Amino acid sequence: MLKIENIKKTFLKGTVNEKQIFNGLNLEVNEGDFVTILGSNGAGKSTLFNVIGGSIPVDDGNLIINKKDFTNCPANRIAKVVGRVHQNPQLGTSPNLTIYENILMYLRKGKKFTLRKLKSGSREQVMKDLSKFELGLEDLLDTQVKFLSGGQRQALTLYLIKRNLPDLLLLDEHTAALDPKTAKKIMDLTCEIVHDCKITTMMITHNLGDAIKYGNRLIMLDKGKVILDIKGEEKDNLTVESLIQMYSSKSSEFDIPDSMILSA
Repeated sequence: MLKIENIKKTFLKGTVNEKQIFNGLNLEVNEGDFVTILGSNGAGKSTLFNVIGGSIPVDDGNLIINKKDFTNCPANRIAKVVGRVHQNPQLGTSPNLTIYENILMYLRKGKKFTLRKLKSGSREQVMKDLSKFELGLEDLLDTQVKFLSGGQRQALTLYLIKRNLPDLLLLDEHTAALDPKTAKKIMDLTCEIVHDCKITTMMITHNLGDAIKYGNRLIMLDKGKVILDIKGEEKDNLTVESLIQMYSSKSSEFDIPDSMILSA
């Protein structure tokens, strides 16, 4: 489904601030996988998503999605097959448009856009669908998105994903900015959509418990390399303690970051 072949990426090449992120990264994600991704700051997690999403070019290597070459393609082209929910709830929607206008715009992605009403009866269906999220969105269809809470914005983004399913979904620490209660609600909603719609998904998280609990595969990055790739029965039997031990034995830093331990 997704093949990353020998990807190389260096920022500020030729300067005193040169920083190599990837030096021949290889990664394959199968159709239907739900992959959780761990790693300390600077491990390459966000750069990986930015490469897949087309927001930064690579120096060398190939990005293949569903057997099509998307290497260094513009982000708007990749957006037709890759959906992304960002850590910042303000991203992913148009803040000055209403909820209903955002939905209309998203459904017409890639086509000429005009703020015209959807076909008769669709507004009522949207309200019914949004009511299932239990975040009050169904009563706010004519409210500009910038006035929504973080949890409501993330729920709206997930609803948009569900209405126009991508081949690959990237979840970029999408609950990190939310309070625990809302974060759980958004994760429950995420899992429901991923499971029901069978979307191939990759999720960056700093929460060891979430990395173990969700998905069928766990990957850990360290300095641009995959140092752990755990799936199947091995992942089912993981505990936070065993994961910390595995990370410490493989990581170049030897000690797992405090931020990851505290979030477990």
